[in-house]
Amino acid sequence: MGRQRTVYGNQYLKVRRLKQAKRGRAYWSRQWYGIYKHRGRKIRFVLGTNAEKALAAWRKIKAMIDDPNIPFQMVLEKYQPKPQSVAPGGGPKPEERGKTKQSRRGAIDATLGDYLDFVWSEATSLELREKTLQHYENSFLRLVAIAKAAKSGVLNPMAVLSKDEKLRLRDLPLSILDRSLVKYFKEGVVESADEAGTSMVSAMRTANTYLRESKALFSVEIREICEDEGFVLPDLRSFVDARFFKKVKVRYMLPDHRIILKTFKTLGDPAKVPSREIYTAILLALFSGVRKREAGHLPVNCPNRSHKISGIDVIDATKNGKPRFVPMEPAVFEWISELAKSNEFYLIEGTKTFRTMDIFNETNKWLRALGWKVNKPYHELRKLYGSMIAVTQSMEKAKQYLDHESIRTTEEYYASLEMGEEISGLWSSFRPVPHAAFAETPKLRGDSKGDSKA
Repeated sequence: MGRQRTVYGNQYLKVRRLKQAKRGRAYWSRQWYGIYKHRGRKIRFVLGTNAEKALAAWRKIKAMIDDPNIPFQMVLEKYQPKPQSVAPGGGPKPEERGKTKQSRRGAIDATLGDYLDFVWSEATSLELREKTLQHYENSFLRLVAIAKAAKSGVLNPMAVLSKDEKLRLRDLPLSILDRSLVKYFKEGVVESADEAGTSMVSAMRTANTYLRESKALFSVEIREICEDEGFVLPDLRSFVDARFFKKVKVRYMLPDHRIILKTFKTLGDPAKVPSREIYTAILLALFSGVRKREAGHLPVNCPNRSHKISGIDVIDATKNGKPRFVPMEPAVFEWISELAKSNEFYLIEGTKTFRTMDIFNETNKWLRALGWKVNKPYHELRKLYGSMIAVTQSMEKAKQYLDHESIRTTEEYYASLEMGEEISGLWSSFRPVPHAAFAETPKLRGDSKGDSKA
C-alpha cells in the first residue's frame, strides 16, 4: 500500500489516494491523516478512510493537544498505533519476520531493498517516471557492487548486474551507506579503468553519473516523506555529501571543419557509402538529432507529411517520455520515406539487439575510420545537428528538436559555438545517394518480425 498523490491537504490535515488490494483485486481508497509538529518532530495520526469519522477524530485529537491539562504523551498513547515489537538484538521478532514491507519500516536492520521498495511505492507522489526510477536504482546498485568489490580487493568493472546479484545487494543493510562506500567506489572505478586501459576521464564521468543518480534516491524530499511515513533512516549525511570526481567535465567542441566536410562528401558519393543500415543511422542523427535508442525504435510510419513541413515523429524510447516532431530537409525526408515503404517494421531492421546496439557499434567504427577521433562518434553527429539548429534557427528550436528537458543544457553546450556559412549550409545542399546505389546486404542478425512490438 503506497501513497500515490495528495488529493487534499494543508499544513495539518492531508488526504492521500492509496492503491490497495483486496482478495487479489486492486482498488483505490482515500486515506486521511493529520500531522502535528512536536518538539521538532512530525507526528502522523492515521485517521482512516471515512471522511466524516476522520474529521471528527481529528477534532478530538486537536482538542486534546490544545488542552494544557492533557500530556502530549497521553494523546500519543491513545491515537498513535502501537509500536512494532522488537527482538532483543534489534529488528522484528522472529515470528514477525517475513511479513509485509510496511511492518519493517523503521527497523534498525532495514535493507537497501526495503528502502528501494518504499521509494517505488512513492513514485507517483514524487512525480518520478518508472524508467527514471529504474535507471536510478540500477546506478545505485552498481555503485554498491563496485564499492564492495574494491573493499575486498577485487576489480569489478561497471557491467550490468544479473538478477541474482541485484537481489543479494538489496539484502544489504542501509547502514552501509556512508562516505567510505563512495571512497571505495571511486577507487574501484580508477583501478578498473587502469587495468582495462580505457579512458580515465570517460570512466570518471560515468562514475559521477552513477553517484549523482544514486544520491537522487536520497533527496531531501524523499527523506522528508520517510519521516512522515515513519520509515526511520540511519544517518546518511556522509553518503549524500560525498564528493564527486573533480575536473572531468568535458565541454563539447565542434569537430574540425575538414572532418565535417569529408563526412558530407563521403555520404554523397555512391562509391564510398557504407551499408544501407549504417547510412540510415547516420542520416537520422545528422538530420534529426535522434538518440541511439530512439533511432533503433523508429517505426516505418514515423515519416510525417501532415505538418506544413515534412519530418519524423519520435514517439518511442524518448529520454524524457515526451513525443516530438522533428523537421527534415526535403531530400533526406524523401529518402527516409522511400526506405520506410520497403521495410516492414522499423527504419533500421533487424533484431532488437541489432537495432539498438550492434548497428551503432558498426556505425562508430565507420565514423572513426573516417576521422572522428572521439569517444562517442554517433552522439557527436547529434551534437553537430544541434549546433547547426542553434546557429541557423534558435536555441529554443535546438532544445525542442534535441529533446532537452531544460534550455540550460542547450545553452551550456551550444550557445558559444561558432559555425561558418560553409558548414551550416551543408544540410540544405546535401543530397543522399539513391537507394539503388546500395548493394544487396546479407540477411541481418535475426528477424525483426518477432520483435515488432518490442
